[in-house]
Amino acid sequence: TLANGGKLSGQVVNLGGVVAPGIDSEGTLNIGGAASTGPRGAGALDIVEDINIGQSGLLVFNHLESTYQFDTRLESTVFRAGRVEQRAGTTVLTSDQSAYTGAMHVMGGTLIVNGNLGSPLVVDDAGATLGGSGVINDILAHDGAIISPGNSPGVLTVTGDLVMQPGAVLRLDVLGDVPGTQHDVIAVAGDVILNGAIIELVFGNGFAPRANQSLGLLDIGGQLTGVPTVQFAGLEDGW
Repeated sequence: TLANGGKLSGQVVNLGGVVAPGIDSEGTLNIGGAASTGPRGAGALDIVEDINIGQSGLLVFNHLESTYQFDTRLESTVFRAGRVEQRAGTTVLTSDQSAYTGAMHVMGGTLIVNGNLGSPLVVDDAGATLGGSGVINDILAHDGAIISPGNSPGVLTVTGDLVMQPGAVLRLDVLGDVPGTQHDVIAVAGDVILNGAIIELVFGNGFAPRANQSLGLLDIGGQLTGVPTVQFAGLEDGW
């Protein structure tokens, strides 16, 4: 557990893995508090290579930081090994995490993905936010979860499908008409399901769309199904 400024330095960290035929070791690394406790101030990592996560490996982000930069590379020892839980605070994944193919569960706070995440599916729970300008395979957003592409603004790329359950929120910042730099874009190569979801357009910087103006906020390669509710915030008076 790395909390309140504690620091771990080393070449490689191994979390869980096979120690004998049929026997897995357990390994947990907590940034802040453990999963069973409340959030604490975060500690720091100085790892030269990467964190190897086995079948029973667990990495927990449960901290109080408004921006915690996590640039240590994660790697699953076998395909889909390990679990990462984002529970509290704002965690920013800044490095290429394509070698991590285990579970990614956003349970609270905010997870910002600015690299390439190898997890087959990212699950976003009620009250939690998933954002960033990186690449994610598949996203499942539960009721009350928030998907907020970009870094105010930016482009979030989904190489698979985006499933927004009823009550989930897709929040898009709109500060101008230039995609990626003035307004958010979520680019989904697969299918998008928005039945009962909420699309929240947050306008700012004094921008308001003109009559008949088109903004490409969703770039969908597959099929779009479902009818969402569209909400607006920050529009100039008269619009």
